[in-house]
Amino acid sequence: MPTHPRLTSLQKLSLLLIVALGFGLRFGGLDHDLHEGQIYHPDTSKQMRAVQRFLDGHYYYHTGILDYDIYPYFHAHLLEYICRAGDALHGGLQTLTGVPVTAWRPDYYQLFWLALGWNALLATLLILIVFQLARENWDERAALAAALLLAVSPMDVVACHYAGADTTAGFFATVTVFFALRIYRLGRLRDYALAALFTACGFSSKYHASLALLPVLAAHGLRAGSWRALFGRAALGRLGLLALVGLPATLLTTPILLTHFTETVRNIFGFFGGA
Repeated sequence: MPTHPRLTSLQKLSLLLIVALGFGLRFGGLDHDLHEGQIYHPDTSKQMRAVQRFLDGHYYYHTGILDYDIYPYFHAHLLEYICRAGDALHGGLQTLTGVPVTAWRPDYYQLFWLALGWNALLATLLILIVFQLARENWDERAALAAALLLAVSPMDVVACHYAGADTTAGFFATVTVFFALRIYRLGRLRDYALAALFTACGFSSKYHASLALLPVLAAHGLRAGSWRALFGRAALGRLGLLALVGLPATLLTTPILLTHFTETVRNIFGFFGGA
């Protein structure tokens, strides 16, 4: 990978201030989506109830139930995994201290706070990712400008103030583009694998985030440089790697594909068809 000059003290301070600004905007006012009748997004309740069902072990759709109707739920699964990790930590600490072990499980409104905090954290982390993306492909001034524009982006701030999956999907889609640009510049196998993984995560968060695969394919084609090279063994092998990583990753991030494959595929096509 090409080396970049180290950040100057002023650039480091600027980046720190930009991230602090983004952090403040994203973590401020997170409680506004906690009650219907105020500023409310209908997808938030879907996600929260999905987390509750996943914690109960129900990884399946029921057609007609709004919580599951042709909707992707990797965002809810991530929250479920956080809850399970918290329960394991809670039980471990109780065991170490000799306190009777009890299960820890957040209630409905605690899940709202968990989801909002998760979204705000991802949105803040994305500022650093966008900075690095611009730095690798342009220079430090462009990187600081990109980070600042994202930090104060009204759309990005508003999106993470809802407990839905938009921020999660946007995060994974942007990281996919990050690796797509690395594919164009470097063509490393690990960048193909990571691009496939994050595409699957984006798709399973919100189906249209799978469009981030298009920059990956474009980068692959541009790096090949010619039609002959594009259909050569090396280029086809890299496409095979995308599929080899992407397909299992999609199954893991959307467990419903393992339990109710036909119904889920039908729902996915219905989602894109506007059904």
